[in-house]
Amino acid sequence: MSEAQKKKPAGMRRTQQERRETMQQTLLEATLRCLGRRGYASTSISEIIKEGGVSRGALLHHYPTKVDLVAAAIDHFYQERLNRFQERLLGADSANLSLRQRLEVLRIDFRTWFPIGFEIIVAVRTNKDLQKAYHDLAKDRFEPMSQIYEKLFPEFATAKSPRLMISIVGTFLRGLCLEDITDDEGQADAVFNQFVEVLEFYYHHALHLQA
Repeated sequence: MSEAQKKKPAGMRRTQQERRETMQQTLLEATLRCLGRRGYASTSISEIIKEGGVSRGALLHHYPTKVDLVAAAIDHFYQERLNRFQERLLGADSANLSLRQRLEVLRIDFRTWFPIGFEIIVAVRTNKDLQKAYHDLAKDRFEPMSQIYEKLFPEFATAKSPRLMISIVGTFLRGLCLEDITDDEGQADAVFNQFVEVLEFYYHHALHLQA
């Protein structure tokens, strides 16, 4: 929802642009919920229409094809994830959190979006049209997210390649989300704790070398 919509007094008629934005958001969020439950191949236009409570005509007016709709939903997903990063992970308290605590916050965030994110990855891998859309949006979405990671983990600035360290953390947490699905939670927690200890050792060792 746009800022203008949020601030509009009750009872005031919405503009055509506001109605358009509301309908698009309804469609995109319904699409993401369906993707998270059923995956791309099993998500049909009919199911999205039912999930969103909209007409087929309304959907096709905004998104003529399933690829158009899912590509827009992927872009919406990463924009919302970026917004959540900015609001939750860079709050006033984050600077007072230890490295472990910040990694724990990030792990919770990954768990929140991973079911949909995983289905997006699978869809992109198997659909060439979605691959192009995904790579196009990556230019606009992933760089700001990397910058937020850098602010969240200033410790990585001492590394030879800070972006590589960020990539390692992200890759690990995505893998851990898969472990959450296939293994018991205790095993995943133990793996996470060991990973944090390795990072803490690396960071303190790097500080020692600089002294």
